[in-house]
Amino acid sequence: MKIDLTDVQTVYQGFFRMVRALLRYERFDGDWSKQKPWECLERGEAAAVLMYDPAADVVLMVRQFRVGAWLPTQSGGWTWEFPAGVCDGPDPDATARREVLEETGYQLSELIHVQKLFVSPSYSSERTHFYLGLFDSRQTPNGGGGLAAENEDIGVELLTFDAAWTMMEEGRIDSLSPVLALYWLARYRERLQRDAGVAGAAREID
Repeated sequence: MKIDLTDVQTVYQGFFRMVRALLRYERFDGDWSKQKPWECLERGEAAAVLMYDPAADVVLMVRQFRVGAWLPTQSGGWTWEFPAGVCDGPDPDATARREVLEETGYQLSELIHVQKLFVSPSYSSERTHFYLGLFDSRQTPNGGGGLAAENEDIGVELLTFDAAWTMMEEGRIDSLSPVLALYWLARYRERLQRDAGVAGAAREID
């Protein structure tokens, strides 16, 4: 199907870049849609890591303040998440490992690329690389908590899978990304536990 683009303008440039595209597109019936302006947040790519210790059946989650979770009702605001960050180079694997170390202080034993996903394509071009990060929860973390230069204040929690699942069911974990990650883990958890202790290079999940 075809798209007829007339113009693209930057309407805001800050932490995000917002553009306005004037376009029309070919409809399913073969006709053309009306030309209209579409606004889109451009942020590039990000990496998010589901951290899991299959031997202990433990996930590592982080908590931090998110203005989007607080502003509508001006209550709450601290969300449960998995380590994540914006890619500042061509290698999302490097971003994933860096964010894990900066936010948690833990070292990964294996990093597995699962999938690359649009976050919310109705208004944003951002795509997130979703990873599984295997780690040993018995290790002593070195640092973590985020970067002071970026005004980050990140709490780190080790949770059993069952505890995290209960928190999700009760609505305490209420961001889409970690919820989807936990559902993914529920599907592959037994397989990962069977393979516990098997190390290897980064690989794709079948």
